[in-house]
Amino acid sequence: MSQTPPHAASPRSPRRRSYLLLAAAVLVVVAGWSIGWFVLRDTFATQLDRLLARLADRGQVITCHDREIAGFPFRYELSCSRLEMIDGAGRSVQVAGFRSVALVYKPWHVIAEINAPGLLRLPQAGVEGILGWETARASVMTRLDRITDLDVVLEAPEARDWSLFDLKQDSMRADEAQLHLRITGEADQDLDAAASVTALSLPLLPAALEGLTASVAAHVPSGSDLARGVPLKALLARSPDGVKLRHVKIRAALGELSADLTGDLVIDRDGLLNGAMTLSTDDVTRFVAVLGEIWPDIRVNASMIAALAVAMGKQNADGPEPRVELPVRLDKGGLTIGILPLGIIPPLAP
Repeated sequence: MSQTPPHAASPRSPRRRSYLLLAAAVLVVVAGWSIGWFVLRDTFATQLDRLLARLADRGQVITCHDREIAGFPFRYELSCSRLEMIDGAGRSVQVAGFRSVALVYKPWHVIAEINAPGLLRLPQAGVEGILGWETARASVMTRLDRITDLDVVLEAPEARDWSLFDLKQDSMRADEAQLHLRITGEADQDLDAAASVTALSLPLLPAALEGLTASVAAHVPSGSDLARGVPLKALLARSPDGVKLRHVKIRAALGELSADLTGDLVIDRDGLLNGAMTLSTDDVTRFVAVLGEIWPDIRVNASMIAALAVAMGKQNADGPEPRVELPVRLDKGGLTIGILPLGIIPPLAP
């Protein structure tokens, strides 16, 4: 009867030891990762409480009801069944739910989802209304203790029951609304801002503007505090030369009609706009007709004003379609196209 030599199993022993060492290493990594996740979760909760306390000291109270931090093992998910924010002046916003996600290896980038409906109250202005949307998402980039990038996209936003205008039905609807903020420049002092709305429906606007799509973008030197919640009025109070708006681009489109307004502006200490810009449009006659829906004085002399605008403008055929360019000036809020006064734009920070 043959027997297996004692040394026959020895070649498998190093392999078994390798497997055991690998398994032990995996267990150590998993255990370390798990402990680290829970430790960082507690650290995050503590830092969040400190941040909320600092904001409360400044009169900005944020309440996250039924707060929960989950997402193990690769994410941190902060959720609230209801989120409320109120400042020292009594201005407040409340939303039905909030959820934010940050990856463990990329905690400075937070993605958030906000549940409708929302309730906005501005007591000093006598404004209160309900906000709604299909989806609301935000992307936030941070560095140290400050926000450097903010992107907000709302699908099918609406506002209704606004006390200011006594509108009890849907007072505003759009297909989409976006807001983008970037802190730029040396020492993070400047601000790049852009906002847009698609297919706007607003009963307060003339019927000719139904379905308006509009966007605005600008560079604001030394304007980063605006992104941190400092009111424009407070920024103007410490800016003797006013707040400068560089590389301003405003675009509006109604069906096949489009118009662009570009240039530089200054908001003076009284909150009034000043500066020189260029208006570009593909149909001056229709553009003047739309303006007439806003300003009755233009409607009365629309044909004459359109003819003058064509005479004053210059053709620019560099783009995909011919456009007419017109000089625009703003002086203490007074708006003129060439020599044609169009009206007064009220202060942005009354």
